[in-house]
Amino acid sequence: MLTMLHIVEVLTPFGGVPVKLLRLAEMIDQERSRLVFSVFQPATLDDVISRLGSRVRQIGSVSPVRIVRALDRAIEEERPDVVCSHHTRGLVTGYLAAKRHGLPLVHHEHSSAHYRQGIGRLAAQAIMPRVDRVICNSLYTLRTIQAAYPGIAGRLCHIHDPVVERLATTPAQAVREELGLSETDLVIGHIGGLIPERDQSSLIRAVDLLRPSNPRVKLVLVGDGPERARLEALVRTLHLDALVRFAGYREPGDLLGVMDLYVNPCVDEGFGIAVVEAMLAGLPVVIADAGSHPELIIDGECGVLYEPGNPEELAARLQWLIDHPVDARRMGARARLHAQRQFSPGRFMNGYLDAMRPVVGCLDPVLQ
Repeated sequence: MLTMLHIVEVLTPFGGVPVKLLRLAEMIDQERSRLVFSVFQPATLDDVISRLGSRVRQIGSVSPVRIVRALDRAIEEERPDVVCSHHTRGLVTGYLAAKRHGLPLVHHEHSSAHYRQGIGRLAAQAIMPRVDRVICNSLYTLRTIQAAYPGIAGRLCHIHDPVVERLATTPAQAVREELGLSETDLVIGHIGGLIPERDQSSLIRAVDLLRPSNPRVKLVLVGDGPERARLEALVRTLHLDALVRFAGYREPGDLLGVMDLYVNPCVDEGFGIAVVEAMLAGLPVVIADAGSHPELIIDGECGVLYEPGNPEELAARLQWLIDHPVDARRMGARARLHAQRQFSPGRFMNGYLDAMRPVVGCLDPVLQ
């Protein structure tokens, strides 16, 4: 029986890390393996993961001292074979706890090294060379981590995140009515936190460029964050109030069901789960040629790349798809097939076990 102790900030339905861990809990064979999650703060996925047969231990604090003490108790009671950390706080506390008990530490990187600054970066520089394995969510993430922390190249690997289709929980017509969208509107959508790296302002400016010749176009931004006020101000400045909807955090499946085109303008994407979810929904995706995006699609076949931060080029790519609806539908169909092949939970699980073998020895397959 292989027992893995994962150290996690929070298990919410939104965000790549909790969703990836949910897929892991769904796929693991409970007769051969055991997952234990030590979580800093309670959230809605705790009960879901517990019902799948995994153990969720609440720490209820972000204090490093309290976290390490809680991890000591978890290790003594759960007897894990390996400690798995996520994010910087998990890396630091997980390293201290794992090494005190003589356990290997596998760290998971979910975004590029550029996001880690200040004291967090200094701590990672000290600890990374001592980690037994680092699993990155894309080749792009791996390369940035390798450049930031020299000396760990032999312990790095990358596995693309597992992604499944988001199913709608609300009829599309009801969602359209709630957002003030008509059946004839052509809806461009984006799902993600409203943060500077996502560059939603370029998308808003692209919609402004499309407006004169495309009166049916609407933009739906799904998510929230510190950039929301600035983006709302930009919408007012460009007089796009009637065209742009800020939907906040909503069930992605409901919103994907009313979109015609999907855009991700992010300039530093570690993987891009929302992009792949859009592909699984059969949507043509237009994504910035930056970060992990080139790993997600075959440009021109199952998606389109454009120069990052260039609203004019983004508008041109969108206009071509609007003008060629048959080609756009074919691209969306190819995107769905590509995503099903490349980013399936089964493919992730096999890669994940391969990555763990050098740390915990020979593993039998644990897929259900």
